[in-house]
Amino acid sequence: MTGLAGTTPDGGRTGAGTTEPRGVVAVAPQSYQQEWMAAGKLHHPNPGWNVLLFWRFSGPLDHAALLAAVGEVIRRHEVLRTTHEVRDGDAVQVVHRPRRPDIGLSDLRRQSATLRATELDGLARAQHGLALDHARGPLLSGQLVRARDRETYLLLTVDAAVCDGWSVGVLRSEIAAAYAGAVTRRRVRLPHLPLQYRDFASAQRAAAAAGEYDGQLDWWAGRLDPGALGLAPAVPRDVPGFTGVRYRLVVPAAVADRLRRLGTTMFLTMLTALSGALAQRTRTGDVAVASMVAGRRRPEHQRLVGMFANPVVVSTTVPAGGTFAQLLDRVRAAVVAAGTRQEAPWPLVARRAGIGAAEIWLNVAPPPSRARFPGVAVDADALPQDFETDVPAAAWRGEMLVCTVVDSGPGADVVALVDYNARQLTATTVAGLAVDVADLLAAAAADPRAPLPPLGSRPPLPS
Repeated sequence: MTGLAGTTPDGGRTGAGTTEPRGVVAVAPQSYQQEWMAAGKLHHPNPGWNVLLFWRFSGPLDHAALLAAVGEVIRRHEVLRTTHEVRDGDAVQVVHRPRRPDIGLSDLRRQSATLRATELDGLARAQHGLALDHARGPLLSGQLVRARDRETYLLLTVDAAVCDGWSVGVLRSEIAAAYAGAVTRRRVRLPHLPLQYRDFASAQRAAAAAGEYDGQLDWWAGRLDPGALGLAPAVPRDVPGFTGVRYRLVVPAAVADRLRRLGTTMFLTMLTALSGALAQRTRTGDVAVASMVAGRRRPEHQRLVGMFANPVVVSTTVPAGGTFAQLLDRVRAAVVAAGTRQEAPWPLVARRAGIGAAEIWLNVAPPPSRARFPGVAVDADALPQDFETDVPAAAWRGEMLVCTVVDSGPGADVVALVDYNARQLTATTVAGLAVDVADLLAAAAADPRAPLPPLGSRPPLPS
């Protein structure tokens, strides 16, 4: 990258010989995470990786105070008011001055209950399906919906290039705190932000240029086999884009509680079961499942909104004739080894290892929001998010299947939300894979020393 970063409070010069348009505060390199998330979207805006946040407020909500709170959070976090450009061959993020939030207003109070529900569902689908434009912005947009006199919905769409799962919690807590300050007329002092996201991006690029990731990249290059199930080759396969469809796998509470007695996390248990189920579709047992790590080891990053999360691939050889307990030990060791090399940015890992994309993913859903808004009841789980999404091939990152685990703790079912590309996998194939995962979990709950199903006992996935 060339030297791009600079700050101009008056929107003037950001670098030698460079004059920025009025309203531009700074220009900085993209982070590697943004490079990966935003690939193709400068020229093909699409909704493929929108983050949809929603709240249902019951009670006397102060709408003006809520909009002011959203504006305050956008003011604090520069990344929420960035656009992205290509300059001299380099992709950069351009920070703009704060402006009024792009939030529309809808009033459904005169509609019948049936029509109101239909309209609300349509608004949520429209928000989820917004093609946020990286080049023009904004990358945060929303709708404030008055459903009834004492029932209001706030729907926010944020591009994943500027917001990861950790950021969702930051957004929710800070909007709630800013709202509390506005309605009580007491100044709420949110924690000081010593850095902005562009500082992280610049430091990350500098670290890569200095060779600080080279040792980790060498390890990944020796660890990842481009031929393993779950990894696409460096030359993209001829797949015509992405159409997202969702399948729900429910692990009954009784089974989940017995699995918890294995003395490990539900993530590791689900990763083991998914790896075992995938191995039934291979002859070698070599499978690779990607997951996102928070990427926020420095304390000053933990209060920032931004795309810090970094993909990490857990590569495992499932033993023929082994047991679930043995595979669990292997997966645990692989996760620990990968976790100690998690700082290496995914685009650099992929290039060094000769990989085009990680196709199979397992993630854990963030815990529900506990943000409090004075005088109103809040439900942050009031709408489904199983809206189908079509993504142009030029902007598709390559996922075949993404499994998100929702674990509410002891005594509750564990739900796995399986989103898959219907242009690669059929509903029958996904349902069969889900049944195999469920069977492995049930067998492990009964006896983790039971043998795993044989390799190659199921039809292979597309390759």
